[in-house]
Amino acid sequence: MRRGLTLIELLIVIALIAIISGLIYAALLEARKRAYLAACISNLRQLIQAAHMYEQDWGTVPIENIQVTDEGQFGWAQQLLFPYVNDIKVFICPMETGEFRANPIWRGKRWPTSYVYHVTIYGVKEYKSTQLKPRSPLISCLNHISQQKIILIRRYHGTVEIAPFGRYKSIGPEFEISFSKEVE
Repeated sequence: MRRGLTLIELLIVIALIAIISGLIYAALLEARKRAYLAACISNLRQLIQAAHMYEQDWGTVPIENIQVTDEGQFGWAQQLLFPYVNDIKVFICPMETGEFRANPIWRGKRWPTSYVYHVTIYGVKEYKSTQLKPRSPLISCLNHISQQKIILIRRYHGTVEIAPFGRYKSIGPEFEISFSKEVE
């Protein structure tokens, strides 16, 4: 005599399948977050290398000095670094939600970025210097706050700091003080 599954046995099998698929899904989401983090760190590395190439060519790190003209906004860091990167995707974090994105328009072209560049004309004028200290933060990413509760900070000398959100000091550039020359 052949006996089929009872309703209780069927429900137990369905519950086990649901639990196992939930665990697998959670593991896949975690792996995806880590992949996004690795891609973001790679983007930041490329941007630091571009900043160093810019510095070799112009004698100073790129200084963000946003100016609004009839043609749009110019002076954003991504506009200054683009010739050294040649891929606009490097300026976008893979975890981008649009919350932190700046989209300046220059000559009809959008220049999206999801990274915060810390060397601005205001800091240069305040410290009267364009020479950064090696541990100065240069670029940071805020897109990992919502899911991973961290901020990525890429330092001028190339290291990456993964800072827990809420436990970091104000992120700003650190300049070598120079009283010998006036910066305009």
